[in-house]
Amino acid sequence: MSHAPRIAALTAALGLAAIAAPALAETDLTGSWHGEYTVVVPTNARGEGPRFNQAEWKLDITEQQGNVFYGETNFRRQGSDSWNTRQVTGNISADGEGRIGILEIGTEPPYEVTGVVDGVIDDDKLYVEFRSLTRGSTYSAVLEKTDADA
Repeated sequence: MSHAPRIAALTAALGLAAIAAPALAETDLTGSWHGEYTVVVPTNARGEGPRFNQAEWKLDITEQQGNVFYGETNFRRQGSDSWNTRQVTGNISADGEGRIGILEIGTEPPYEVTGVVDGVIDDDKLYVEFRSLTRGSTYSAVLEKTDADA
């Protein structure tokens, strides 16, 4: 019995996977993304907490080269006029699975990492999980692409 048909089918499948993987890794994420979420913040120094707040997040990816990107993140509690701003650097996984990783970095020296985001790209949405490295807060959100002025 010849294994040629199985080898040909496997070779074709691997070839298609190799073609599809770089396509997702090179997805253009530049632009503005927005979402709302519930965040939990642990007990603070005054003994207040834990607190659950409704909040919103804007992610503006301004530059991308291949599968790595740079931008700015802005977040605030709902009802607040004041936005918190951080820099972000990130990457799209090279394996074509649509996974993303983002580091949130302060905007003032010493530019320390303040948060870690893991997520996935699916149907032109970013499904993300955030974990603060400074305040212990965490949340999940779905970010959708918006106009630059949104």
